[in-house]
Amino acid sequence: MTDRKNASKAPRSVVFLLTMRAIAITLIAVLFFMRIPEKMMYPRFHWDEVEQYADAFRIDPYLVMALIKVESNFRPSAVSKSGAIGLMQVMPDTGAWAAQMLGTGGYYDDRLKEPEFNIMIGSWYMAHMLSLYSDPTVAIAAYNAGRGNVDRWLSDGTWSGAAESASDVPYRETREFIKKVMRAWETYSDIYGPINSLMQ
Repeated sequence: MTDRKNASKAPRSVVFLLTMRAIAITLIAVLFFMRIPEKMMYPRFHWDEVEQYADAFRIDPYLVMALIKVESNFRPSAVSKSGAIGLMQVMPDTGAWAAQMLGTGGYYDDRLKEPEFNIMIGSWYMAHMLSLYSDPTVAIAAYNAGRGNVDRWLSDGTWSGAAESASDVPYRETREFIKKVMRAWETYSDIYGPINSLMQ
C-alpha cells in the first residue's frame, strides 16, 4: 500500500517540477524579450523633463539620457571634486551663464541640484556645443573638457575630432567620457527604439 502511494506521488512531483521549470523559462524569455535587465541598467528616469527640453533645444533625448547616466548615474545631488553639480554635472559658472542666456531669473548654484532645472541647463549647453561643432563627438568632448581645450587640440592637430581617434585626446578623463557617452547613447537608442529626429 505504501509503495502505491509513493508511486502516485512521484509523477505528481515530476509534473510539478516540469511546470515550475516551464514557468521559469517563460518568465526569463519574457524578461529578455522586453529587455528588462537592460532597461534596469539604462533607465529613463526624469524622462518627461528630458523629452521636454530635448525637444525645446532640438537635440536627441537619448543623448541627454546618456550624459545623465555617465555624469551622475541619476543622482541629483551629485557634486564632483571640480565642483560640477547635479544630474548633468554642470559647473556653477556655466550654469549662471546658461541661465542668463536663457533669460532664467533667480539663479543660484544649489538650483543645479533640482532635476528639472539641471536638465534644462545641461540640455541647452549640450545643444550649444552641437551648434558650434558639426560632429557630436567633438561636442561631447567640449561638454567635458571645455571649448578652449578642444579648439586647441583641433587647431594644433593633436586630435582630428573623429570618434575613431578619440585615443589622441590628451585628457584621459575626456577620452573615457567620449567613449562612455557614445556607448550609452547608442545603447539607449537600441533599447528604446528610434525617436523622430529632433536635430533636423
